[in-house]
Amino acid sequence: MDSSISGLGYVGLQVSNVDAWHDLLTTVFALEHRPAPELSQYRMDTWKQRLSLYPSAADGVAHLGWEVSDRAAVDALKHTLSAADVAATDLTREECEERGVLGGTWFRDPFMQVRHELFWGPTILSEQFAPARPMQGYVTGDHGMGHVVLMTPRQEDAVAFFTEVLGFRVSDIMDFGGERWGGHYRHVFLHCNARHHSMAIMSPPAGGEGEVLNHLALTVQSFDDLGYAYDIVREKQIPVLMTLGRHVNDLATSFYVGNPSQSAIEMAWGGVEIGDDWSVKHYDDTKIWGHHLYLPPRPLG
Repeated sequence: MDSSISGLGYVGLQVSNVDAWHDLLTTVFALEHRPAPELSQYRMDTWKQRLSLYPSAADGVAHLGWEVSDRAAVDALKHTLSAADVAATDLTREECEERGVLGGTWFRDPFMQVRHELFWGPTILSEQFAPARPMQGYVTGDHGMGHVVLMTPRQEDAVAFFTEVLGFRVSDIMDFGGERWGGHYRHVFLHCNARHHSMAIMSPPAGGEGEVLNHLALTVQSFDDLGYAYDIVREKQIPVLMTLGRHVNDLATSFYVGNPSQSAIEMAWGGVEIGDDWSVKHYDDTKIWGHHLYLPPRPLG
């Protein structure tokens, strides 16, 4: 892999309803809650934290943390960003302590204005991950914590920035849409490790707008854990945005639920891995089977 970024390390979200988020993350996703001053943090493996919630009047992305190997890699990326006229600012000591890292820098991408943090030296705890309910765990390690999908009408420019400046590589491209979707969409999937995509950048329908964060995805190790979680979602009548199904590009089986911030979280299992012999493909649909969009039940009679 050409990218010095090795994976999505952590995510911070600004949320207006922390309690509802906490219930979703612990009940459905079984993440381990670790209370912290003025925020809530969650573990999904041996890292100190992977997901942070910051109470806020408005919902949005607080930061996305991208792991690099060491301080020298951070400095090299700062130089690359500067050459692209993007300013980077070092994380403060307090921010490093909160994130559980030795150091890093941050910048806002020019197209979505999302705060991206390039960090090194994550804190690994001796305590094992203690899920909120019994489960096998999540696929992390060299694959990072999962993936994010971001939306911008300047998709082409954003893809060029993340590939040419930060070293991500295109995995696949997907065009789909129609009446069912409310317009045409294009997804460009980007990888920086063996995970099929750590980020995807999508375009809104022509003339449309949407939240910058479309969804966050986490991958479980066990197919049964995916099924157990889907049962919990149905039993608790949590809004299902897309039913259980299998993607056509990465071959992952997953479902999507709504969250209190009006975006989505995907729980996935399985999927292909990116190798050095990978070739980009273009798809005209999102699924092999399933993944039906949620529709309200039709009244009887």
